[in-house]
Amino acid sequence: MNIESILTPERTFANLESTSKKRVMEQASGILTGAEPGISQQHLYSKLIAREKIGPIVIGKRISKPHCWVECSNTFAALFKLSRGIDCSAIDEIPVRIVLVVIAPQNEANTHLEILAMLASKFGSPVFFEAVFGAENDIEPYKTAILNLDEYQRPNFLS
Repeated sequence: MNIESILTPERTFANLESTSKKRVMEQASGILTGAEPGISQQHLYSKLIAREKIGPIVIGKRISKPHCWVECSNTFAALFKLSRGIDCSAIDEIPVRIVLVVIAPQNEANTHLEILAMLASKFGSPVFFEAVFGAENDIEPYKTAILNLDEYQRPNFLS
């Protein structure tokens, strides 16, 4: 599975205005509601909040990956670069600026774990992180997310 199969340009935002972790999850729920028929914004929001209460969703270095499982047929995601950092109780105490929200089918935990591993390798790349962090328009984070890690070393890869 690749990120292009779960993320769309319409669900990718640079400079999203948000004031708190809960507000980001509320915004993500609204944006992701259209990805799967029959799932309400409130249902997604309550699932994301419930998952967050189980354990931290922040991986540090200004990155958060809220995720949850719902009754749906496909995995889908949203990627945000926040206009300013928000407190998400990160271990490194650095405010979060990049948020990737993943919603997966309830019965596909292994697929969900594979996606999180793939995303961890992308976010572990300093070039990837800097490209998303430096994005000035909504398409730049999407273009960065769908590239292969090997391509990050090329100059002007967002052109």
